[in-house]
Amino acid sequence: MNQTDGCQNLDDLFSQYPQVVVLCGHTHASIMDETSISQTEYTAINTQCTSYICFEDCELDQEGGALIEDNPMAMILEIKDNQAVFHRYSVLTWKEQKEPWVLNYPVPNDNFTYTYDNRKKASPAPHWANDFECSWQDVKFNDMNTKETSFTAASHPDGVFYYFFEFFDSNGNPVEFDVNGVKKTELCSSADAYLPEEERNNIVNIPFKAEYLENLRGKYTVKITAADCFKNKSESKTVSVDL
Repeated sequence: MNQTDGCQNLDDLFSQYPQVVVLCGHTHASIMDETSISQTEYTAINTQCTSYICFEDCELDQEGGALIEDNPMAMILEIKDNQAVFHRYSVLTWKEQKEPWVLNYPVPNDNFTYTYDNRKKASPAPHWANDFECSWQDVKFNDMNTKETSFTAASHPDGVFYYFFEFFDSNGNPVEFDVNGVKKTELCSSADAYLPEEERNNIVNIPFKAEYLENLRGKYTVKITAADCFKNKSESKTVSVDL
């Protein structure tokens, strides 16, 4: 999450006051995502929207997409003498999700807890089990014929937030995809870490938009890589698909 993204004047102002806590609405970002709290010179916190969830820079979505109805969330702020404690609850079960975010006062502006770089370094990369399997099926997606891949989910203590796909032709050359006029060799899909841990799928199903595969013919090698919310990447699994 970028702090006050697009509002340089507010960022300049808030940066002068380390005690400032900005609650950001209408972000379409899940508060199950640990990047939804960010500290630089001040603190910014997502509050999650009441509609669909967005994943930044994802061209693909796990089957079914990321719907708020799957895990609507609420945040309760507990104010203490020297702390602000942000509790995250699933509305469907009213169970608290994950550890609360705790801000201690006075704010130690030279030693923030929720800095992106330090938390990224502390978070392990996802990993795959030895029983990994992957298959490809012909499906109709958005009323067009295309392919869907199903594979064993990777594991991470905080859940897997992203899967990345790279395609290589029979000569080992990477395939370029046109994504809204931008050439990319890697496609990103959302995962289901926005759900409570017990509701996450062991098998991942991801349909590909027909426009990404329509010009591909023959056998391709596909590298699948999992990532956490900080985009720490796992080792890749390599599979084959006949398009």
